[in-house]
Amino acid sequence: MKEILDTIKKSIITIAFMLKNNNSLNLGKVTNNTNNTGDMVKKFDIMSNEILIRNLKKCSNIKRIFSEEIEEPIMVNPDGKYMVTFDPLDGSGNLDVNISSGTIFGIFIDDDDNIIKASNIVAAGYGLYSAATQYVEVIDTINIYQMINGKMELIKANHIIPSKGKLYSFNHTNYDYRHPTLTRLISKAHSLRHSCRWAGCMVTDAHRIMLKGGWWCYPGTEKNYHGKIRLLYEAIPFSYIFKIGKGQNSSFSGDIMDVVIDLSKESGHKRTPIILASSEYDLQSF
Repeated sequence: MKEILDTIKKSIITIAFMLKNNNSLNLGKVTNNTNNTGDMVKKFDIMSNEILIRNLKKCSNIKRIFSEEIEEPIMVNPDGKYMVTFDPLDGSGNLDVNISSGTIFGIFIDDDDNIIKASNIVAAGYGLYSAATQYVEVIDTINIYQMINGKMELIKANHIIPSKGKLYSFNHTNYDYRHPTLTRLISKAHSLRHSCRWAGCMVTDAHRIMLKGGWWCYPGTEKNYHGKIRLLYEAIPFSYIFKIGKGQNSSFSGDIMDVVIDLSKESGHKRTPIILASSEYDLQSF
């Protein structure tokens, strides 16, 4: 698996250099296409996707790769052990205004062509492109790296998510759904005078909560009943990260790490409502 992680790290460095050295107004331009989940595709979505696919295809122990920007998994090696899933550029809508974006990935044991179990994830992480580029790699612990002079240097090992925090991250325009769990979470945050922070990029917002504690949420809404966060390459990887970091997750109806996706019956781009939180929030009682 080291070969896969090193390849992803290398790809994130490449993407970071391209972001740093190109016109962000141009990279953030919308193409004439939508992806498989209905989102408008930006120019750099496509470029980032191509970088990751091209590099990961060279890894002999990968069986399949799957991305937000493709319809079906790509076979790499039928005898490979792993499936790698990724969102090549989360928060691409932030590019033209020069706000942070990221890359999310998950690595699963690939022992069934149709059935993908969240519990089969063995590694996850993300790249965060901002004032500094950081790379978070999670297997048994959370390790945080920062790109310094073109190389990823470890800046914090064995990170544990704070059990309490003074922040929450939520788009209040989604509050019309009035899910009772969400209502209680927001009421508690207000009663504790917690501050709301929202960048509109899952990597950015969840990274802040991972470092400082609190909670982040993208619920189902009347318009998007199942939410907008995709399970295979966003929700499951981040739920795994929070589990390893002593935090927690919820789909508003259960643990996302219990999810099973049957690709013979449902889309690999399946969505879910999601909460990521510090341990102080008893999500089961909500």
